[in-house]
Amino acid sequence: MLISNLSSKGITDEYILRTYKEQTVVEQHFAFIKDPKVVGPVYMKKPQRVEALAYVFLMALLVYSVLQRRVRRAMQSEEEPLILVGKVKSYRPTGERVLELLNHMLVIKMPDGSRVLPDNMPVPKRLLALIGVPEDVFTRVPDT
Repeated sequence: MLISNLSSKGITDEYILRTYKEQTVVEQHFAFIKDPKVVGPVYMKKPQRVEALAYVFLMALLVYSVLQRRVRRAMQSEEEPLILVGKVKSYRPTGERVLELLNHMLVIKMPDGSRVLPDNMPVPKRLLALIGVPEDVFTRVPDT
């Protein structure tokens, strides 16, 4: 059963159903939130905390989606595919595959206290450029 206010605007029920069925990406992302392994072991006494956690999950999903979209859009103008974990090449990596690359990101703390990204790891640097995030997000030492 679908409930919509679009039918009052002259849009047919068939169109609404077809449009809903074509939203597979949304459903795939929300599957993460619905996964019993993710939310099953969460026990909270206050409904406000459950609601707050739901908002945290939604914000994480939003960041995940923006990350995936930025990389995929940037890859449209690239000539070389992105090399993912396992040496898989892709022009349309999923958010999960992008995050896998960031899992292996290495930041080296130098003796003087500065931080650098190693030169022998080109994939994360390229990924940061595709996302539109400057390297100093990881290397900038915050003022205390």
